[in-house]
Amino acid sequence: MQRRLLSVEGVVQVNTWGGTTKEFDVNVDLNKLDAYNVTLPQVIGAIGDANINVGGRTVSFGQQSVNIRGIGLLNSGGAEDLTQGYRVQDIENVVLAQSDGVPVQVKDVAKVTVGYLPRLGKAGRDHEDDIVAAIVVMNRTLHTNDVVPRIKSEIDKINNDGTLPPGVKLVPFYDRTTLVSTTTSTVLHNLVFGCLFVFYNSMAVFWNLRSAIIVAVNIPFALFFSIIILVLRGEDANLLSIGAVDFGIIVDSAVILVENIFRNFQAPAAAQSLLLQQLGDERYGPDPTRVRDGAAAWTDRMRTILVSALQVDKAVLFSTAITVAAFVPLFTMQGVEGQIFNPMARTYGYALLGALIATFTVTPVLAFYLLPEHVEEADTVIVRALRAIYTPILRWSLANRNVMVAIAAGCLGLFALLLVRLGAEFLPALEEGNLGIRATMPPTITLEAGMPIVNKIREILLRRPEVVTVVSQHGRPDNGSDAAGFNNAEFFVPLKPSTSGRRS
Repeated sequence: MQRRLLSVEGVVQVNTWGGTTKEFDVNVDLNKLDAYNVTLPQVIGAIGDANINVGGRTVSFGQQSVNIRGIGLLNSGGAEDLTQGYRVQDIENVVLAQSDGVPVQVKDVAKVTVGYLPRLGKAGRDHEDDIVAAIVVMNRTLHTNDVVPRIKSEIDKINNDGTLPPGVKLVPFYDRTTLVSTTTSTVLHNLVFGCLFVFYNSMAVFWNLRSAIIVAVNIPFALFFSIIILVLRGEDANLLSIGAVDFGIIVDSAVILVENIFRNFQAPAAAQSLLLQQLGDERYGPDPTRVRDGAAAWTDRMRTILVSALQVDKAVLFSTAITVAAFVPLFTMQGVEGQIFNPMARTYGYALLGALIATFTVTPVLAFYLLPEHVEEADTVIVRALRAIYTPILRWSLANRNVMVAIAAGCLGLFALLLVRLGAEFLPALEEGNLGIRATMPPTITLEAGMPIVNKIREILLRRPEVVTVVSQHGRPDNGSDAAGFNNAEFFVPLKPSTSGRRS
């Protein structure tokens, strides 16, 4: 079964848990060893030699050289069908020595039986205390939605083509498509609500629907730009990289530009004429609006928008550069933390670049078409309330500069002390709807002593109506893929969907 699953494209490993590992036991009778004058090392060496591969150098056939190899194989009878692999005759017939010209074989001094290695772990599910569970490990460079269907197809073939003994069946209890679906829904939820949140905040500040639309358009533009770069570079987006993007930072530059356009549009006619004269005098650099070779003249409205952009271009550029610089530590991370946070830093950088491009291309065009000829900026109720709180504090701070510097220094020192205990949560809330429970027992407990406790925990969890199934893993697998001890038990508990559409 493992070989069949490993043959599926994208599968790199199959870790089994539970069941027994078959071995052939040779129980030597010491009295018979004495009778035949055979030592125990002779028995061990003879069985090992009977199952050894030997190289025979090469044989030349004309101009061709062929390697010779002798393959030692003790036939258990399970080459075609593993369930028939209980033959012990080959081991019994291994020759140890000779006595008076008669060969002494293993069966003359020992009894050969089929047994199993001492168990290091045990798996159970629901009311079954002893099952065989397997975890199929996917190549990390591939995609779940591509590999899982191939695994399911192969499992269906294994269950129906006679590979397994009668009564034995592979029953999947979890696959990652559930996690992928939940992650996708979470990302879309965050994106939609993030866009709406920024939109309504812009409405609260500008109190102008058209301005809010202009600002909000930068979000999908920046995200699409980021996704395009990810696709072109062959990089993946995930919950952390897309779901953790702060839309407030994304639209920051667009808000600055729209605010400046508002300020210039509502300026007196004399101030607007002065701005256009400064543009013509190339105070902001070469004037691209100057008529050359019969080109269409720019209107004063278009020139005012251009001046507004030129006034804030350096400030917006440097503020974006400072934001990107804050992610430099994430780019330098290595190992597991680098694999987790590097995609977020790259995606954030791409999104900021897209937002910067949109600010000086899409935003001015939308401002030209959507903003009215005459605008009047008035403080909203929220802005007036904030100003009423902020203005007295600002005046007091300017009048008591030394006190404010002392307060700032004290806060800085306090934060420095708390820095070693600083923690942050980057991941958006992801509720897959499954529980992973770990039970830790006394360190010196044996596997057999811990099994009643594990079985009892499964029974208790199954009493809850929300629980679909309970799969337990006690100890560790025999193949050494896990280093847990007998005192460790882990439970996978998937839950039923709640009636509200979210998991319990």
